[in-house]
Amino acid sequence: MGMQQASGIDGVLYYAPLLFASAGLKSSTAAFLASGISALLIFIVTIPAFLFADSWGRKTSSIVGGSAQVLSMFTIGSLYAAGAVHAGHGAARWVVIILIYLFALAFSGTWGVCFRVYVSEIQSPKTRAGAASLALSANWVVNWTIAFTTPIFLARSTYGVYFFFGGCTAVTVAVCVVAMPETRGKSLEDIDESFRGYKGMSSRGAGVFGLRSMENSDTEGSVEEVRFPTSVKA
Repeated sequence: MGMQQASGIDGVLYYAPLLFASAGLKSSTAAFLASGISALLIFIVTIPAFLFADSWGRKTSSIVGGSAQVLSMFTIGSLYAAGAVHAGHGAARWVVIILIYLFALAFSGTWGVCFRVYVSEIQSPKTRAGAASLALSANWVVNWTIAFTTPIFLARSTYGVYFFFGGCTAVTVAVCVVAMPETRGKSLEDIDESFRGYKGMSSRGAGVFGLRSMENSDTEGSVEEVRFPTSVKA
């Protein structure tokens, strides 16, 4: 959830008028395109995102949506770094504006929905409340950091912030490809089984330091594994 914000979505939404103005649009036009048109498009794209979230799958949405965001951010950064964006003329400034829209739409249709669902799906009832609270806390801490640092970043570099956001998103996509089990249509028991390999690695790591796994402990008060019936769907 922290990396969801590190993609730069709120930096783009908060400072879209500034981003559009830096691409050469007048302040009034930039404000209209950023506040009015973008809000309407984001609202529209969230409707099919909710309706088809179970059809697309969590992992597929994360990878496809993240890849679209990476492509948008890296392309914008490359245009600015190459000096192709001019305030008064040229097609590059319109490419930048379109890519900012595409970035926001890709996020709203994928990461904005599937990450929040995934965070709650992968937790057992015993840890769901605490884990969800920590996840949302991480989300807002990174959100606060992005909100206050984006203007400073833009003032120092016209392209650096786009490469930074794109790089953070690329790292997240790589993690999703390697270590994100799909939860669509799976029971809570199956989801728990998907993460058993990671639990085993944690247990082996604890053994290196002389610690005993709670699952293997025979002492009083040890935690027993809770198995969910396969009929309960995620």
